[in-house]
Amino acid sequence: MLSRLPDGIRRTVVPDTRRPASWRLFPKVDGSFANAVQAALLAFEHLRNDPPAMVLASGPPFSMFLTARWVARHFGVPLVLDYRDEWTECPFDFVSAGPDDRRYEQACLAEASAVIFTTESHREHQLRTFSGLSRERTHVLPNGWEPEDFAEPVGSATVLPRQGPLRLAHVGTLSGHTSPRHFVDALDAALASAPEWRQKLRIEFIGRRSPREHADLVQSRNADLISIVDHVPKTEAVQRMQAADALLLLASADLERYLPGKLFDYIAARRPVLVCGWPGESSHALVDQLGMGVLCQPDRPGAMLDALKMLEQRRNSPANSEVESWLNRHRRDVIAQQAFALFGRICQA
Repeated sequence: MLSRLPDGIRRTVVPDTRRPASWRLFPKVDGSFANAVQAALLAFEHLRNDPPAMVLASGPPFSMFLTARWVARHFGVPLVLDYRDEWTECPFDFVSAGPDDRRYEQACLAEASAVIFTTESHREHQLRTFSGLSRERTHVLPNGWEPEDFAEPVGSATVLPRQGPLRLAHVGTLSGHTSPRHFVDALDAALASAPEWRQKLRIEFIGRRSPREHADLVQSRNADLISIVDHVPKTEAVQRMQAADALLLLASADLERYLPGKLFDYIAARRPVLVCGWPGESSHALVDQLGMGVLCQPDRPGAMLDALKMLEQRRNSPANSEVESWLNRHRRDVIAQQAFALFGRICQA
């Protein structure tokens, strides 16, 4: 990302402060209140002779929201907040959510000229949760994909008939919020009821894994059908996506308001997708909008077997026109144009 910055862009790196903060005197917020103060003081100094037209902060860490709020106040310019993840409403432990965080999130939202979210669900949840946030100040700018990563996409004209066992692939990291446990349990139950599928299915997991998630795979009753591949370069990951008959997306209940980054690459690979988990943004995009996914809720008996049968039927189906239209709308350069158009309107106002 840094290599893509134009030469005229000035960049100042703010190191983490090594001064221990007294929690009796200072608030405790995600990313450190002391870091927020230090970054703001540096911004005051560096921008003194060249004030900004707007201040944009992206989090996490959400201490940068505090910094941006102070800097925007100092120079009397609009404040724009960009949520890559959620702050106090985040269901995962990589973002803190104490009483001070809640108070400062409310204050930042109340002062922001614009607040950007990556999904409609996240925006609606924030509007329900924070009374000081008005709809007209909120915007949705989704994640996206890079066409250059798919220089040779698999289109309908180049796909040979896919035969043999159904090849299912998961590409990406397996960790606490992307655990394969529900998938493995549902798969074991499905193959116990329909053992003929052991000859008709092969599964590949590509990417990093935590020890617990690795154990879930190797301890499966059908571990002999599962291949495990360590982290690979992006070009090889794309090739493996395109070579699969179908792709696996793990959708925990905690991810209902999120569209994971791999979803965009999965769609760009133009392969059917098995969404194993619970309804949410991912199933809405893949199943409801694009018709290229199958939702398998692990707590429903027979759901996995039904999903595998549907994927077998779709393995040679070309991507429909709606998929191509969706991909064009979600190219990162298109999303960037929308972002800068928004920034321009804010500065003009």
